[in-house]
Amino acid sequence: MKRIFSIFLAVAVVAGVAAAFLPVATKAADPNLTGTWLLVLNYKGNIQMHDMTITSQNQNGSLSGTGGYPHNEAYSITWSLGKSQVRGGDVKMTIKYNNSDYIAQLVGAVQPDHTITGNWQDNRGLTGTWSATPKEKSQNPGGGTP
Repeated sequence: MKRIFSIFLAVAVVAGVAAAFLPVATKAADPNLTGTWLLVLNYKGNIQMHDMTITSQNQNGSLSGTGGYPHNEAYSITWSLGKSQVRGGDVKMTIKYNNSDYIAQLVGAVQPDHTITGNWQDNRGLTGTWSATPKEKSQNPGGGTP
């Protein structure tokens, strides 16, 4: 009986030591999206280019920011990000135009090259595709993971 207990104890110790060296599954870090972006909205071939600045991203992935249209000109439309978040590589953003009831929901994914692509829909029933590219592609906005 002592021999069986000794064997059982030895197996338990070896298993415990082996388990200590096994990799632990961890959640992928949220990519850092802070920085300036070129946001391109496509509706049936009609392209709108906006400037977008993601000013902050907290540890839960919540995003804050502002933007304007047209890109690189005096803005005729300004907007802010409503409830927006990045989790892993998935991005959900709400764009709320200032001085208007217009709202667009953007859903997408961060690509390996640090661009974001996806689909959008607005509160008027329109839908389309979108992409966002860091304005300074040679630099990583906010020092995040490309």
